[in-house]
Amino acid sequence: MDRTAPHVSTLRLQGFFLNVGPFAQKYPIHIQSVAKLHGYRKLRNALVHYRGPSGEFIAEPSEQSLREFERIVQAITSPPKIISLFGKSDLRLFSPQDPLMNALQYMGKEDYSQVIVQTEGELSLLTVEEIAKWLEKQAWKDTISLQEATIADAQSAAAQEDKQAKNVGFMSQDQTIDDAKQKFMLALEQGEPRIYALLITENGEPTEDPLGIVTPWDLIHH
Repeated sequence: MDRTAPHVSTLRLQGFFLNVGPFAQKYPIHIQSVAKLHGYRKLRNALVHYRGPSGEFIAEPSEQSLREFERIVQAITSPPKIISLFGKSDLRLFSPQDPLMNALQYMGKEDYSQVIVQTEGELSLLTVEEIAKWLEKQAWKDTISLQEATIADAQSAAAQEDKQAKNVGFMSQDQTIDDAKQKFMLALEQGEPRIYALLITENGEPTEDPLGIVTPWDLIHH
């Protein structure tokens, strides 16, 4: 009887479970999944070390449990890179001097809640929330001319209200979906300004060309 294979398998499992603790500390979004894995570990130990009077297993995992275990392990050991899920080659860039109406029409056509703006080589966002703030300020005037307004007008109105706000984050093309989820979550937990979207660039720098965009809504099913 070959006992080498089970021994190696046990060592690999032990190494894996030793690593999931630090992993959960780095990515708290997986805390519940890691807790499930430890539950599976206890089940595995019971199956290996405790048998019935005739040597039969005292329990047997269901197919659903096995599939769930495989899904969790796959998500932890091989998280997909965000560029593979949210990379886009047809991203449209606006400039601060573009008419605000153009951005609004594009948002309506594509069902977007933000557009990418490039100002002196640096990327930012114009969101529907910023446009709403600009409209609110214009409401005190006798007339509102959307035809004459520019993207810069809407962005400057939001900047005057909160000069410290940064509504966009940046990720490199090598980062994973876990990194994206973590960035959104930490901004909320630490009371930082809301991040409406993450822009993917080659090295995660705001001065690089955008390769993709991801919003919290995009991550719901991933």
